[in-house]
Amino acid sequence: MKHIVDRIFKGAIILAGIGIILLAALYLFRSVLIAPHLQRFLETSIESQLGMEVAVGNIGGSYITDFEVANVTTLKPAPAGILVSLEVKRLRLSYNLLSILKGLNTFLGDAVVELEAAKLEFDLSRPDASEPALPEAESSPSILLPPLLPQISIHDTSVFLRGSDYETTFKGIALETRPRRQMTGIIQLRVSEWSWTHPAFQAGQTPVSAQIEYSKEKITVKQVMLGGSEL
Repeated sequence: MKHIVDRIFKGAIILAGIGIILLAALYLFRSVLIAPHLQRFLETSIESQLGMEVAVGNIGGSYITDFEVANVTTLKPAPAGILVSLEVKRLRLSYNLLSILKGLNTFLGDAVVELEAAKLEFDLSRPDASEPALPEAESSPSILLPPLLPQISIHDTSVFLRGSDYETTFKGIALETRPRRQMTGIIQLRVSEWSWTHPAFQAGQTPVSAQIEYSKEKITVKQVMLGGSEL
């Protein structure tokens, strides 16, 4: 009887060892075994949600503590919808999976979102890709805000927006958050150049900065600077 128990115990150890080796190999070769599938999944998801064809250049990170997407480019614009094109040089998410056991606030407080050199182009004159709007008699749903923002860092990002007879561009967007677990979060926004053209106004450009307070109840703009003047 003892001999049988020993054989079962040794067999369990061998199987556990094989499992650990397979998991280690899967992790070490994740860039070959897992990343291509994640890349295709992201490309397919973006196309199904936004209607545009994109190419994801690289998927990286450990997947356990962080996840990174790099070199996203638009191959074919969406036929409808205000978002025309999307480019991202680098998007990195850092997180602690175990902190989700302590609640959403703890998970968000530990998470970090880094966005570098993104470009978004919007055209408000294009037909909407979503379903027809609800009748005016029906009230629009309220916006649900997360109770706490993660630490967000955005650098060297640009947003291009145009309508039927106007254009406006925000270049050099930088945004930093200082999340607080018990108090209102602070968002610092800087735009190195905001430019506009509109038939009713003189074309111009100016730097912009703003300080924003964030809570789950509301978002409040506390200060806006246009050039050297406070608005």
